[in-house]
Amino acid sequence: MIEIILILLAGLATYRTYHLYQNQQIHINIDEYNSDTTISINDNYDAKMDALKEAQVFCGTQLLPLKRRFGDLNSDRFNWLKEASAFYLIGAIEHIGNRHQCDSNCRKELTTLVLKSNLKIPCHMTDAYLNKALYINSDDDNTTLVSAGENAAKNWIAGQMITKDTTLEESLNHRGIMA
Repeated sequence: MIEIILILLAGLATYRTYHLYQNQQIHINIDEYNSDTTISINDNYDAKMDALKEAQVFCGTQLLPLKRRFGDLNSDRFNWLKEASAFYLIGAIEHIGNRHQCDSNCRKELTTLVLKSNLKIPCHMTDAYLNKALYINSDDDNTTLVSAGENAAKNWIAGQMITKDTTLEESLNHRGIMA
């Protein structure tokens, strides 16, 4: 019986030694990878993430009064409010993205992410809103809301108080969208 136990212990010791050797090889390969000097940091990614954080915080603070007043904005009965709010937020997100030197594709991604997470607006609707907001120059309510959102974001980024007339709630009230 003791001979069997000794054989099993010797087998176990051999097995453990083999696996420890294999693990050491893995660590050596990982260390070689980490010491590679060709790895670079993607500055565009960092700028995009910083812009996304700022845009999410800004949008959350601007939507809070509306959520307190109306509750869940994701209901179909609030599509009119979500659309108007989207134009305001597009102006703000565009300004925040420009400030972080994001290109147009990056700003489009930011807008899509922020509107989807805050207002549950699907991607295809975000594209339609962006086209209305950014590529059609007119003096309609949408353009005015985009401009108000941009002005509010400028003040907010500068550390100044957002003037009452450029807040989302007041911009919607002033244009007769919310009464």
